[in-house]
Amino acid sequence: MILRILLLNCLAVGLASFLPDNLAFGQTGSELTYAPPTGLTLSYSDSAYLFSIGGFVQPTLVFESDSSANRSFWNARRAFFIMNGISRKEKVGFSMQADFSQTSPLMDAYVFWKPSGRTQISFGQKQSPTNNREMLYREDALTFTDRSMLSRSFSRTGREFGLFIQSKIGNNCPVLSSFAMTSGDGRNSFGVDSRDTDQGGWKYGGRLDWYPFGEFSDGNRSSMIDITGESSLKVLTGVYGNLNKGASDAYGEGHNLFTLYDSTGMLSLPDYQKWGIDLQAKYKGASFLYEYLVARAELPAQVFADAARQIALRPGQISTFMALGRGWNVQVGYFKKGWGLDVRQQTITPEFKLDGSKTSEISATGICASRHLKDGSFRLQLSQEFIKTDNFGMNRTEFMLQMRF
Repeated sequence: MILRILLLNCLAVGLASFLPDNLAFGQTGSELTYAPPTGLTLSYSDSAYLFSIGGFVQPTLVFESDSSANRSFWNARRAFFIMNGISRKEKVGFSMQADFSQTSPLMDAYVFWKPSGRTQISFGQKQSPTNNREMLYREDALTFTDRSMLSRSFSRTGREFGLFIQSKIGNNCPVLSSFAMTSGDGRNSFGVDSRDTDQGGWKYGGRLDWYPFGEFSDGNRSSMIDITGESSLKVLTGVYGNLNKGASDAYGEGHNLFTLYDSTGMLSLPDYQKWGIDLQAKYKGASFLYEYLVARAELPAQVFADAARQIALRPGQISTFMALGRGWNVQVGYFKKGWGLDVRQQTITPEFKLDGSKTSEISATGICASRHLKDGSFRLQLSQEFIKTDNFGMNRTEFMLQMRF
C-alpha cells in the first residue's frame, strides 16, 4: 500500500510539473477529444502536451469439463483503468494502469524520459522486456481470451519494479535493445507493510529484437494480430534472458513465498534464470508467432527447507518450489474486415518430474474466433482449448466480450 501511494503521488507531481500553468479548456491550441478505443484525450499547444484516460473491461463466461466434473463461471477477467501523459517539449511522460479485478490492482506505474527519439529510460513498475513475446503485449491485445500455457507456466503478470532502458539502432532493418534492472520480486515488490520485506538480490535482464524487413506499421506494434494488414512481409526476431539473484517465488515475480537455508542455517535462496527466443511475422492479415523458453535454478550443493537443517532437499526437489523446465508455443492467425481466427499449439516439459512440482507435462491445443467492432472498441471472442497434463485432460470453452473506453 505504501508503494502504491508513493507511485501515485509521483505521477501526480510529474503531471503537474510538465503541464503548463496556463492550461485551460477553450484556450487556443487546447483540445479535448473522446475516441474509443483511445479514450478521453486532452491535448495542448499542438499536441506538445497530452493527457489521456481510458481503460477496458473483459466480462468472461467459462465452461470447463474433465473426467471428474463440469464447471462454469462468469466474471470480469480484467477491469483496467489507464492514465497516460507526455510532454514532448520536456521529453518526459508517465503511465499508470490498474486492474480492479485483482486484489492488488496496481499493474503499471512509471515515469519515463526520452533524451532522443531512439532512447527511452523508464523508472517504476511496468511490463519487463525480459519475458517471452506474448508477455510483452497488454492484456487487451491478445489473440486469445487468455495467455498461452507457456506464459502461464513461467510467469505471473510480467510486471517488475526497477529501471528500464530501451534504444533503437538503424532504420531500414532496425535492432531494438532493452535492459532491465529490477527488484526481482515482481509487482508491489516491497510488500503490504514494513514487515513484508524484500528478499534476495537484484534481477538483471535484456532483450534484442531485430526487424530484418522493417518495423511493423504504427497500428500493429501494440497488437499480436495483423490488424492493419501489412502490405509487405514484416518479421520480428528476438532473444532474451534474465537472472534473478536470490528468488523466493516460483516464477521470480514475488517474494517471501518460500525460504531455504544453507548448511550454517543462513537464508540461501536460489538464482533463477530464464532465457528464450521468439519469431513473429505479419503479412496481409496473416500472423505467425513462435516462442521457446527455458527456466532453470542454481543453488548451493546442500540446501535445507528449515533453519534447523533437519529437512534436506533431495536432488531435483527445488522443482517443488520453482517453475523449472522448458516449453514452446506456436500460433497462426488471420484477420480481415473485423473477423479473426487463430489456432495455437503449446507444449511444456518440466525439468524434474516429481510429485508437487510447480511445472507439469502439458500439451494444449486451442482455437479462437474473434469479431472486432467499432474500430476495436468492442471485441467478441469464442475460444476452445483442450489441455492434457500428466494426470488428466480438460476441455475449456470461453466466451469473452471486451469493451474499451
